[in-house]
Amino acid sequence: MLDKVEQVTGRKPKLGIVGAGNIGQLLAFQLAEKFDVCLISHRYSAPTEKQMSLTSLSQDISEQTFKILPSNHAAISELDIVLVCVKAYQVIEAIEPLLLHLPSHAHLILMHNGMGPYLSIVPRLKVTQGLSLATTSQGAYRDNQWHVTHSGNGLTQFGHIDGTPLSPQAKHLMLQSIPNSEWVSEILPALWQKLAINAVINPLTALHQCLNGDIALPKFQPTVQAILTELFDVAKAEGITLDQTETERRVFEVIKLTASNRSSMQQDVNSGRQTEIEYINGFIEKQAKKHSIDCPVNHSLCAEITALHQ
Repeated sequence: MLDKVEQVTGRKPKLGIVGAGNIGQLLAFQLAEKFDVCLISHRYSAPTEKQMSLTSLSQDISEQTFKILPSNHAAISELDIVLVCVKAYQVIEAIEPLLLHLPSHAHLILMHNGMGPYLSIVPRLKVTQGLSLATTSQGAYRDNQWHVTHSGNGLTQFGHIDGTPLSPQAKHLMLQSIPNSEWVSEILPALWQKLAINAVINPLTALHQCLNGDIALPKFQPTVQAILTELFDVAKAEGITLDQTETERRVFEVIKLTASNRSSMQQDVNSGRQTEIEYINGFIEKQAKKHSIDCPVNHSLCAEITALHQ
């Protein structure tokens, strides 16, 4: 459908981004050349425009004005693609208002830490709509609300998960727009590997108030190995094939590459914000119960992080 629209009208595909955080704003700039990009937010009751700026990896500064649409605006019905870049626990709430207005050919792409929300989205889609999942290790941060700095050019992966696949033309445009990006035939193994990284780094740094690099210390290794062993058992039961040696290597590679960072979960805990633990270690525990697999370490970490909010 999207291919035909472009061929007949010659227009850019219309793409809405839900979540104007670090990654959402970075992707808005990267996609704006090939797509007609807007932002979508429930915080606005009427359309508005914001001038945003980007500092690139080469320290060049560019500016662009983006339209921001309310979640229930009529223009939502014209979107071809919706890219969702919010916290895992915000996904359902962010998408539900859009589903009432999205056209029958719309394609949703979820990009967030953790796993699970897509399982609730699939039953809500129309037969002709589609859903893809994505993960990125690009780095970005903001000095103020509307200025984003691109701080790292990591790998971005996309993969179809349900419904009507995204058109080859739209895939091509996205890969042209986002550096070091790829479409993969099986996205779930990539997401489980990312889950392994988050399941190790996030709760341990939050509970022990340490830097990411500290997780490589000997005192943490029994817990790290237990987290991963439980995850591998659950992934296998779910039919996910993971290279355990490569996954473990990748976990420690990220620990080393981000050694001086404080994890997002530690920052959330210290700021009194809700964490994504339910969709990281909690997701491992939830899937384990389906297969009657014991996950005492992931269960304990989930309970300890959750208790910090109470």
